[in-house]
Amino acid sequence: MATIRIRNKKSRSSYGIMIALVVVLVLVIGAAYFYFKISVIRNSEEFQAKKIDYLIHVDAENPFYILIRNKKDYGTVILELPEYLALEPLEKTLSGNSLNETKKLIDSWLGISSDEYYYWETDQKGIKELALKFGLNTDNYQELLDRLSRRGLEFFDYWKLKSYVDTILERDSDASISKAGFAAILQRLSESSLKYFKVSTITQYPIEIRTSLSESPVKKLYLEEKSLEALMALFAEW
Repeated sequence: MATIRIRNKKSRSSYGIMIALVVVLVLVIGAAYFYFKISVIRNSEEFQAKKIDYLIHVDAENPFYILIRNKKDYGTVILELPEYLALEPLEKTLSGNSLNETKKLIDSWLGISSDEYYYWETDQKGIKELALKFGLNTDNYQELLDRLSRRGLEFFDYWKLKSYVDTILERDSDASISKAGFAAILQRLSESSLKYFKVSTITQYPIEIRTSLSESPVKKLYLEEKSLEALMALFAEW
């Protein structure tokens, strides 16, 4: 005698609804996580600041400083200053100070201020290590900034920000940089064209000057007058 099996359609229907609800719940939780992860960065004071500066000291054969200055909705200027530069008329020199003090010195010299600022030490190897994080192969800071300006801040960067910051900290444990601060530079580099300014000095290499205030000679590089005038005119707008 044949056996007749009757399937419980109600049980199958309930099981299907439960699976659908679980999938929807996972999607909602995932979307909430993504939204929270991104909004924490984008809504931070660091990311929203109107004026943000980044001061980077590059230890090379001829060491120099890079000041990346961004003014929201205005643009980005990138200033290159050699180490030992004499900051006239302050009678100060870019040498021997912490980066925090150097930043304050440059602000005083140029008559500028910022809402947020960051700083770190690096070298050409450090620049290359950071570039590799973005799939780029360069140890030149200008090329890196140009490439990042075309790339911008991408979706998955929010999950990689810690890795970017850690790469900087590996070279300089005293660096001042945050995930939101690094996200801001990625975002703003892509929002406008980059304006580079490299100062011109009277001599290629520092000259040594002896003074009654120091036991050993003091190294100094002096700006050409036209370069100083152009620099001050540029930063009068910033």
